[in-house]
Amino acid sequence: MNQLNNDRYWKEFKLPDLEINSYGTPTLHLRQVEAASEIDPDCETINYITRGKFNNGVKLRVIKKPNFNIIPKNTISFGGETGEFFYQREPYVTGRDVYYIDTSKLTENEALFLLTIVRKKLHTQSTFNTIMTASIVNNTSFQLPVNEQNKPDWQYMDLYINKLRQRALEKLNIINNINIQPTSINSQNWENFKFTELFTVSNSTNVLRREVDFGSGSMPYITASSMNNGVVSYIDASNLPVDEGNCLLIGGKTYSISYQRQNFVSNDSHNLIIRLKPEYKQYASENVYLFLASIFRAYSYYYNWANAVNKNKLKSSTLRLPTIQKGVPDWQYMNQFIDQKKNQVRDKIEAFSKI
Repeated sequence: MNQLNNDRYWKEFKLPDLEINSYGTPTLHLRQVEAASEIDPDCETINYITRGKFNNGVKLRVIKKPNFNIIPKNTISFGGETGEFFYQREPYVTGRDVYYIDTSKLTENEALFLLTIVRKKLHTQSTFNTIMTASIVNNTSFQLPVNEQNKPDWQYMDLYINKLRQRALEKLNIINNINIQPTSINSQNWENFKFTELFTVSNSTNVLRREVDFGSGSMPYITASSMNNGVVSYIDASNLPVDEGNCLLIGGKTYSISYQRQNFVSNDSHNLIIRLKPEYKQYASENVYLFLASIFRAYSYYYNWANAVNKNKLKSSTLRLPTIQKGVPDWQYMNQFIDQKKNQVRDKIEAFSKI
């Protein structure tokens, strides 16, 4: 890992001191834009940036229209409520509460260095109660390395980012040379099954955050989050209701799907526990549940905050599964498929560990 030169002098600057300013952006609501389609590749398109944390802030690619107020390329976008900062190589339009830092006069490397400094200082200050604005960014002081003239040492910043890029490219080349064959799916013999033919569903227990002590034990405390398999902490559950593991857990409000290997405590009774029916208990392995999790996840487009999943909706649903003959799921195929995926992941981890 390349280390910053701590022997170098650093000095505090406000962005306007560097002739760099932050600005608000004209809002385009989602209903005002039209998603670009591969069907008509001749349409001129542009990135639609929102306050999101992922995909460099890009919500989707939209059809460019004459009335759009376009933000220039080579600038840093940031979300007022999320405090997420992203460098944008292309011109873009934005959703609500998005701002930008005009770094168009800097090189990309210089802007990326500045971005990391700004993000480190301001990211944790932005919440839904304290919105990050252009004014806050402009009036905040940031430490930057300086040269002998006591000016920002842009050359040093450029070279530093360039070294990081070179190291990243070396790692990517190693990764690209890892030859792992993809697992093929036999899609010939699949059949629709009613949910109630194969599964039971029940609500999880309901233990509120104020009732637990984070880090106090070894029992997973599970929420409807899609991160970290839903685990937010490990707690002492000696006096708490516990749900039995080896099951699928669906976040009732988020439709996040996780496999819970061991017993756990759930934070919300809206979370739903799915198990194979007793007559299929012999097939209720980790591999089979992981395969089923991917199948359930494929239906995520159907559920959202306005159409939250619940027991009745699941019971009336169907899902498509591989079969060995009509009406008989191919449990062995599901198990072997996941085994192959696990082996591939192990191979990748082993290869990555050598980087």
